[in-house]
Amino acid sequence: MTEKTVCTWLFRLEHPLALERPRARLGPAAGGVPAVLFIPRGGLPCEPLLMLFTGPDAVAPAWPGPLVGVDAHTVARHDAPGDEGREETADVLTGQADRPAGAPAARLRRVLARYPGCAVAVGWDPAGCTAVLRDGGAAGFACARGAARLWRELCGSFLYAWCAEGFAVRHLTGAVLAAGRLRPADGPAALLEVAGRVAPVVPAAARADRRAAS
Repeated sequence: MTEKTVCTWLFRLEHPLALERPRARLGPAAGGVPAVLFIPRGGLPCEPLLMLFTGPDAVAPAWPGPLVGVDAHTVARHDAPGDEGREETADVLTGQADRPAGAPAARLRRVLARYPGCAVAVGWDPAGCTAVLRDGGAAGFACARGAARLWRELCGSFLYAWCAEGFAVRHLTGAVLAAGRLRPADGPAALLEVAGRVAPVVPAAARADRRAAS
């Protein structure tokens, strides 16, 4: 298990952004800056947002749009042998191994109970990705085939930074997330190579809270 520091940069979209399918399979070794494009489908926030992910020593990404917020947090795995103890200080705990189907949220809540300093726990099973937050929020994510590999790296950090900016899991209801990598601008528009779509699956209780708050 390797603990790492992740910096997130959240931008508004006020300038052109071109979307393109990648020519090669996207993974951790691919070039460009890992990114998630939030596309709303009603509710709040009501504007598209772009989140970029870098290491702690990276220069601020060049993006021609207003910066909404910046965050830094630590990420570690909760399902890998060796280096025990790093889970104790991580803000986000991710599980990369596919677990047997059945009650993933309950399993992840036990992870949060075991590591009280963690804010977000993420796990995978044959049904897809599930994330649970310290405040009780939870969500599943249905990934297109091309997005799953990259989303494993980004899911926990996306949710941690999303909530750090004052949004809630319920605000993802009905939205579409496009996971990919931002390439340098080659013309008037920046280029987002989209690995695939990620559809948030928000529990009914959270959706009810969203309707009550609207």
